[in-house]
Amino acid sequence: MAVRWAEPKDFHLRRLPSRIRRAAVFRTLANGAGIGAVAAFLNARFVVAHPAPLISTVLTLMVAMAVVTHKTYARARKLCTQTHIDVQTLLRDMADLDDAKDYDRAPKKPPRHWRPRPRTDQGIDENQADKRMTARRSWDVLKRDLCTTIDSGYRLFGMPFITDSAIANLERKVLVGIDTDDPDAAGPARDDLHAILNACAARIDVLV
Repeated sequence: MAVRWAEPKDFHLRRLPSRIRRAAVFRTLANGAGIGAVAAFLNARFVVAHPAPLISTVLTLMVAMAVVTHKTYARARKLCTQTHIDVQTLLRDMADLDDAKDYDRAPKKPPRHWRPRPRTDQGIDENQADKRMTARRSWDVLKRDLCTTIDSGYRLFGMPFITDSAIANLERKVLVGIDTDDPDAAGPARDDLHAILNACAARIDVLV
């Protein structure tokens, strides 16, 4: 919890690789401290009266430390892998939406037997409206990834992938890129999404 409080409050996405690394390392140290406290308690309470189980107790605690360390790093790799997949999906959906925007804006000579494509009540091409909805759904999935804690399933004690303020800022950029007719409006959102991709790339493990 102290490490979470001391995390840098600026340049969240630029510092994301080190944030992921710190979350896993300090969770491991916290687990080690907890197991060490248990060992100290058992030593003070039982070893003098019952010295025989000392070796088995030490081995049990070492195995427990190895297991919780493996689970911490496996969780971080799994979250990075899923986030990488969902960022790529959102980027592809936004690219498809930009293509639809360009198609609607480009001057076209209607071919023979041409029929206009169906439009919604707001005058938006139904194909473009579908692509907007698809991109929004992809963002909803990615947002859940970004809210997930890296090192622990308990949000009170875990470190979220990025902070709530960074998520809100990214959401604003993504929705502007989705809802605005200008294809260039998605540029800032794409820059941030690529920063997340780069942070996750070194920790991809599809076999977790």
